[in-house]
Amino acid sequence: MVSSRGFSLIELMVGLALLAFLIMLAVPFTNTWSNSTKLHEAESLLRQGVGRTKALAQRNELGITGSQTAAILCRDSTTAVLTLYQAATCTGTPVWSAQLPTAVNITNGETLFSCLAISNRGLPVASNSCNVTSTYTLSIGGESDTVTIN
Repeated sequence: MVSSRGFSLIELMVGLALLAFLIMLAVPFTNTWSNSTKLHEAESLLRQGVGRTKALAQRNELGITGSQTAAILCRDSTTAVLTLYQAATCTGTPVWSAQLPTAVNITNGETLFSCLAISNRGLPVASNSCNVTSTYTLSIGGESDTVTIN
């Protein structure tokens, strides 16, 4: 009698079919997990950027008075980078910047987040096209999260 070692072709094909089926089941869960991670990272970066903007504005190194912009947090729509400037516009030498995760949208109602201007008192200022509210919606794919920043 001849003894054989290893797997037959049928056993190998059944094993591969089961493995492929399990992988197909796991892919949606992996995408959900990945999107959730990107949302949390974007929320953290937005909170950090707003905190740094308020701190810089309240330090008021330029001596800004009244309801003028002392610091501004800008989002570049093409590169998805948050950048902090000690000025009234989104130009000049940045104080801080951070790369947002790809494909994450930050909106305020129906409009995309473009900038947040802060006065020397740490309050939002209506400047150019900057947002003045503190509630934002972060979204990616089918997932979204609402963030309120004080």
